[in-house]
Amino acid sequence: MTEPLRVVLGVGGGIAAYKAALLLRLFTESGHDVTVVPTAAALRFVGAPTWEALSGKPVSTEVWSDVPRVPHVQIGKTADLVVVAPATADLLARAAHGRADDLLTAALLTARCPVLLAPAMHTEMWEHPATVDNVARLRQRGLIVLDPATGRLTGADSGPGRLPEPAEIAALADLLLIRPDALPADLVARQVVVSAGGTREAIDPVRFLGNASSGRQGHAAAFSIRRAGRVFDRGRSAGFSPLDHRADGAPRAADHRVRPPWFLSRVRPRNTGSRNDRVSTTACSERGDRLAARFARSTRARAAQSGS
Repeated sequence: MTEPLRVVLGVGGGIAAYKAALLLRLFTESGHDVTVVPTAAALRFVGAPTWEALSGKPVSTEVWSDVPRVPHVQIGKTADLVVVAPATADLLARAAHGRADDLLTAALLTARCPVLLAPAMHTEMWEHPATVDNVARLRQRGLIVLDPATGRLTGADSGPGRLPEPAEIAALADLLLIRPDALPADLVARQVVVSAGGTREAIDPVRFLGNASSGRQGHAAAFSIRRAGRVFDRGRSAGFSPLDHRADGAPRAADHRVRPPWFLSRVRPRNTGSRNDRVSTTACSERGDRLAARFARSTRARAAQSGS
């Protein structure tokens, strides 16, 4: 019998801590062995009995509990994955600067497995230069820091800073448990082009030739890239996307047979010619414009030859 994978669920002290209870349930239903490590502030939002009942294990916030087992070392050292949700601005700052002043931050220092941080805070805190620097530092070290969702926050506020949905975090966690290297940290400032879906080639004003490509694989690729910490910009109109660590375009397709992920906007190039034009328009950069233009020209030439 295969031993269950060991997941450490860190919980920061934010209003979104209640969503971590659902995330915990998703992990346990997947058969994982989950150890919950909340901060002291997190227990002011959701108490220890909730975490203990859902995980089947006692919880603690301090390094002084169960001292003979040395939990501040063993919890992180023996984990297959560490997930922190919500990761507050304070928790990101402490992690970025190597603090180890409670059980969770100590576990982060001893973890040698993938670490996934899901931030949640007010928009002003997320966009503050200090938080931006802390996130960049954590990503440079190889930690996976998600970008928060945009939506309703505490009170009447809305904007970026909302915790991603638990099901979305759980899906990415499962991917990392299967393939710890699934989200390489070297995508920052690199150009990535993703295409998705089929095309339609007009025969006449009424009829066309098409294919049954669903776009599912392209969506999965875009999902993984986005969850590596890249944000898709809904405002772009091009068909494919250059990606960097701040503002990215979304992959588009001519014909999707599955519903795109919520973070993708969609534009439908009518055929391979218009799709390739969008590739050359969007993918052209200081380093990649010649390759993209050459690709577009050669593809159009092949299409013209096959049609003649």
